[in-house]
Amino acid sequence: MRKFSKLFGILTLAFLLVTVIPIDIVAKKSLKEKIITQRVDKEKEEVDYAVRVAQQEHEIVKKLAMNSLLKKKKLKLLIRSSEYLKDNCIFFDTECRRIYSMSLVYLKSELKESVADVSRMEKQLKGSYNRLEMLKKKLKRLEKGFVFKKESSFVKAVIPELKNAFKCVKKSGWNTARGIFVKPESINDMPFPVFVKDVIELKKGSNIIIVEAGSYDLNFSYVKKPLKNRGEVVKMGENIFSGASGNPVESDTVLIFISKDGKFLNPSFMCQ
Repeated sequence: MRKFSKLFGILTLAFLLVTVIPIDIVAKKSLKEKIITQRVDKEKEEVDYAVRVAQQEHEIVKKLAMNSLLKKKKLKLLIRSSEYLKDNCIFFDTECRRIYSMSLVYLKSELKESVADVSRMEKQLKGSYNRLEMLKKKLKRLEKGFVFKKESSFVKAVIPELKNAFKCVKKSGWNTARGIFVKPESINDMPFPVFVKDVIELKKGSNIIIVEAGSYDLNFSYVKKPLKNRGEVVKMGENIFSGASGNPVESDTVLIFISKDGKFLNPSFMCQ
């Protein structure tokens, strides 16, 4: 049983060292960020195409509006000209006045339709311009991109007495959800009594100490000198070990992790 306990402790530690490092490296970009970025890129292509179509539509409507406006001005000019010529007909030339009167009736009818056409084209021109400007603003926002705020995940303090208890040493590429590195001098004593469940020697001068903290196992790996033996109770205020030795990832530090029923729990709540 003692050999099995030692083997289990060594295998657990090996699992932490081998499997944890890649997790943080792979998860640099969250799945949420990837999905949103893909959607934004797709929408940017669609909006860019819509902008080009809207520009062409606006140019066509603008030309049609200009033609309608020119037609309205020409009709007004023709009406004034016809009225002038009618007024200058010889007083006994009824045929002259009759022809210009007919012309005026036709021109005024055309002008009425032209005014309505100009009004309609002005609305279309305004609508196409507003639509184009809206699409341009949207494209500008999409091209500017989005800044993704890193969400700080809530970590439950499974051992409240140890919340913010240690000054942790940060290690690039290491997933703190599986273990934290702490300088041995910052681990002065325990704020509550614990039971030493096991002391496992990894190699000469390097050990694992497992203590029971309520229903959780608190693991101190790569400790140099255990101050308590297996089966002893560490009273509140007493030290469990001294020094650190043999840590291959972050030298001169102790690796601390928490487990319960064979499952690892995030210990980062213990970091200040």
